[in-house]
This record gives sequence, structure tokens and C-alpha cells, in this order.
Amino acid sequence: MANVVLAHGILGFSGIGLGDFEIVRYFRGVKSALEEEGHTVLATSVNPLGSISERAKQIGEAITHYFSAESNPQVIILAHSMGGLDARLALSTNSHLAGITDALVTIGTPHKGSPVAEMVAQNWRATQFIYQSLVDFLGTSVGGLSDLTPEHAQIFDRETAEAVGVRYFSIAGVI
Repeated sequence: MANVVLAHGILGFSGIGLGDFEIVRYFRGVKSALEEEGHTVLATSVNPLGSISERAKQIGEAITHYFSAESNPQVIILAHSMGGLDARLALSTNSHLAGITDALVTIGTPHKGSPVAEMVAQNWRATQFIYQSLVDFLGTSVGGLSDLTPEHAQIFDRETAEAVGVRYFSIAGVI
């Protein structure tokens, strides 16, 4: 059986609920379906609007901590949207994490940047209102929005090397 890590995108979460009772999960049905097949699954939770570097550090620490009792765990990371960028950076900068990761599968990850992030970065009045509302409501670092622009994506691609020994897969669609 496999060790699977689920990495959420921007504004994401592992689950919302009280105690052990979860009302909603980010990866709806995926975690339980994998667990029913006998896989060990970690649904990570990182800063919903944090920068890629902040989120990458958080995901690396979560994976390392969760699988610390295993002598040589091999993990497969399934990452949605910005979570794919977080995982790419984590693997590029954390040799221990890269050493225990067999594969990274990114799903709908904006490897070339996001047009929505570009609109926010261009200071459009409507998007600035939404952005400021998020900042006021969450009171947290929102570096992730600027990290998703096409301009930043070019820099990220140049500076983020693939980890040796990790297999990379990307699943994307077109509307």
C-alpha cells in the first residue's frame, strides 16, 4: 500500500468541522476512498493565502512529522492548484523530503501563472476590494496571490529545480 499526501490549493483546507466530525473536506471523498483501499493518507493543511515559500515549508514539515516513525517511507504527493507549486518548491529545497518522495502529481496547477492572480496584481477595483476583504477577514499573510501571477511563475520555474529521483506528473484541463 502507498503513503499518499494530499496538498490543497489557495484558500484550501484539509477539512472543516468540530473535533472528529468533519462537515466538508477539500478533497471530497478522495481521502476516505484511498484509506478504504488500505493506503495511509495525510491531508495537509497550510496557510490558505500564504506565499509559496511559506506553504512549501509547512507542507515539508507536515510530511516529515507525519511519517517520522517509519524508517524509509515512500510518499506520493497529490497536489491541487497552488498546492502543486508548494510541493514543487518543497521537493526542490528539502532533500529529506525529496528522498522519501516517489512522485508528485499536480492537478490543475497554474505552472505558468493564473489570469485571476494577474487581475488582482493589476489593481482592478473589483479584485482589490475582494483582496482587501480577504486580508481584513483572515488577518494573515496573503503572499500567495502575488506568487501566482504569470510573471512570478516564470521566475519560479527558472529557480525551482526538479528533485532528483522524484517522478513528476501534471494533469490539466481546458475550459
